[in-house]
Amino acid sequence: MVAPSLIPQRPGDRVKTNRRDALSLAKLHRAGELTPVWVPDVGHEAIRELVRDREGAMEALRRARQQLLSFLLRHGRVYTGRTPWSKSPTRNSKANEINQILCRLKAMIHGAIELQLPGIRQESLARA
Repeated sequence: MVAPSLIPQRPGDRVKTNRRDALSLAKLHRAGELTPVWVPDVGHEAIRELVRDREGAMEALRRARQQLLSFLLRHGRVYTGRTPWSKSPTRNSKANEINQILCRLKAMIHGAIELQLPGIRQESLARA
């Protein structure tokens, strides 16, 4: 099997017919200028998909960690240790701080939504 993108073509040779293509491919094959490609089987594709999924998960984890650290930094929580993701004895106290911050943030969001809901309800009733 040969990939179409790996078939050498001369500039200006734009006319495409089955007969011309067959002659061109036969000449290139005889000259040994065609590059064979390998089509992966189901097992290889499964492994490739697993590797892609793992890379995606690791990237998502890295992004989530960065977002959490940025969030904590915006709220004045600076970690001074070596790495913030090691299993340290202070993890539980930090988790409690994070939970408190997240609860306050959630309450703020719900409060803001509740303040806007009466206006939204009145606008939707006026439209109906």
